[in-house]
Amino acid sequence: MTTLSRSPGALLCRLLLAVIGWKAVCTVDPPRKAVIIAVPHTSNWDGFLMLVAAKALGLRIRWAFKADAAKGVVGWLLGKVGALPIRREGNQGVVEALVAEFGKHDDLLYAIAPSGTRKKTENWRSGFYHLARATGVPVLFGTVDYAGKRSGLIGIRELTGDVAADMDAIRAGYAGTAPKFPAKLTPMRLRDETPTADAD
Repeated sequence: MTTLSRSPGALLCRLLLAVIGWKAVCTVDPPRKAVIIAVPHTSNWDGFLMLVAAKALGLRIRWAFKADAAKGVVGWLLGKVGALPIRREGNQGVVEALVAEFGKHDDLLYAIAPSGTRKKTENWRSGFYHLARATGVPVLFGTVDYAGKRSGLIGIRELTGDVAADMDAIRAGYAGTAPKFPAKLTPMRLRDETPTADAD
């Protein structure tokens, strides 16, 4: 378990969570590089709570946005709160662009919501799996659990390439967690339990 940061920002975020009845949790020692899956994702509040919890834990979580979508002051502000500008070259896909980003950084905890949307769909997108396998980094289980009112990191998995086994481990890691809106929850499964072309 990681040691809680005692920086003023971390202390302020822990106080904020306490005021609203939540707590930051981390049951693993985060590596310097990892793909964080943000689960569940059914509300706009999920991202906010995860970012506050990350700050409370002293972690800098990054997520992608299109570099040409936000420039100037907006882009600067997004960067300050963790957004990672992604520039795609030619026919390069999002996963390939992110693989390149992992090669540029000594420390990168990249968060992605595998459901891809706050609405319920049939299955997760496999981009996180492709990215973790291509970069050789583990998957961290990020959560915003409305049952236990906790947000943070609750597990880690070194992907093996055995997709069914990896997904079984991920599902087990999230046992007991609850979304804000259960009816919007996408089942924790990849299409046919194999990485497919829906990676982006």
